[in-house]
Amino acid sequence: MASRLFEEMPPSSSSSLLSGSNTASAELPLIPCKLCNGVVIERVSKQPESTSRKFYRMGLNVIFFHWQASYAVLLIKDGVVSGDQCLELLMVALNDHGKAVESLTNSIREMKKKLSDLELVMEELDNVKKSMKAAMVEKLRKTRNR
Repeated sequence: MASRLFEEMPPSSSSSLLSGSNTASAELPLIPCKLCNGVVIERVSKQPESTSRKFYRMGLNVIFFHWQASYAVLLIKDGVVSGDQCLELLMVALNDHGKAVESLTNSIREMKKKLSDLELVMEELDNVKKSMKAAMVEKLRKTRNR
């Protein structure tokens, strides 16, 4: 069975703008999609390079896709929120950008570790290749001396 790469979040009320004052767990209003008028869905990524980051999309329609930061900016730009709520959404956006940078930094560290491991394997293979070549040259030399 294939593992799920994201989980669907319970729908939040589109009339409530932000639940609570904690921007890390703030629920953003789910607006209608401009293309199909269906309600946008909030999900959480399970991909290693973006674990726990929220994103917004229309079902399987990839045309409408926003990470939490760009979705928050979209809400401000489209006038869905105003005043102090704009500041809260900007904090949500900054928090999401921080998660993105952290995820990418971790991915780069993991890739560097894998690259280092591959370089060690390549070095070992090169040593094996040199040993095999030396053994073949020695065998060929002995064969010619007979």
